[in-house]
Amino acid sequence: MKQLFSDQNDITGSWLEDEPRIYQHEDFKTKAYFGGLIRKSHGQLLEYEFVLSAKSYALLDLKLIA
Repeated sequence: MKQLFSDQNDITGSWLEDEPRIYQHEDFKTKAYFGGLIRKSHGQLLEYEFVLSAKSYALLDLKLIA
């Protein structure tokens, strides 16, 4: 995830849960890791939450929350 944002702006913090848990979106259900990061953009701090597949580490979901 950090590589996705690192070339654009400064990442000031990140977290990732130690154990995968069930992620479900409509009919799709899989084990996934939940995490987040905070980056600085144009003087503002932006907080994102993301979901990564436990099998492939592919990005399943990304949301700007603050």
